[in-house]
Amino acid sequence: MNVVFRVGNSSNQIGDENLEKEFGKQAAAAYLVGTPGHRSVGGMRISLYNAVGLDAVEALTNFMKEFNRARG
Repeated sequence: MNVVFRVGNSSNQIGDENLEKEFGKQAAAAYLVGTPGHRSVGGMRISLYNAVGLDAVEALTNFMKEFNRARG
């Protein structure tokens, strides 16, 4: 399953392209690869398959919480 989402808001649209690029860079640095979403519509994409272990899900959620905390 792919989970798609946007990061940040601006005054007239959902999602902030610059913030999403930063999310993707920091995610890659944290060994969370492939987070950038669709090339023409942007956003983020996380792939979660049955074989994904709890440790990987925890790494992702911890990263997302810290990213949000640092920018909140």
